[in-house]
Amino acid sequence: MIAKLSEIDHKVLAEASTLLSKKAEIQQQIEQKRAEFEQSLKPLEKTVEEIDERIDSLEMSLTPKRNGSIPARVGKKKGTPRGATKAKVVEYLKVNPSGVTQADIAKKTGVAPAYVNYLLADKKVFTKKAGRGGMVKLKASKLTN
Repeated sequence: MIAKLSEIDHKVLAEASTLLSKKAEIQQQIEQKRAEFEQSLKPLEKTVEEIDERIDSLEMSLTPKRNGSIPARVGKKKGTPRGATKAKVVEYLKVNPSGVTQADIAKKTGVAPAYVNYLLADKKVFTKKAGRGGMVKLKASKLTN
């Protein structure tokens, strides 16, 4: 049922109008305080950034230098996620189940030869013939996983 305009309680309308105005005013105050709060955080965030930069600088000065000139990399790590390199080698060996040499693995996957050698030490995953040019294979249980 739709009420006629003459039947609407003007007191209820007045109260609703007052509450809506009050709500809008409070929301405006909230937004203003939020903006002020975010503004007050900016100097603190800048200070934290400056401290991080100074810590990185101190770490660089304390880190032993490689070959006497270039400092070792310090700070935020940028490398490959943990396990991704091994997964790359495993995937390559799945494609070549008859086996390949360590040198071939290094060339085709882009993984450093020394690191390939390190990874292949995991006897649970890989089998490798001793000596130069020995073929590397995945263990049978890893071929299906």
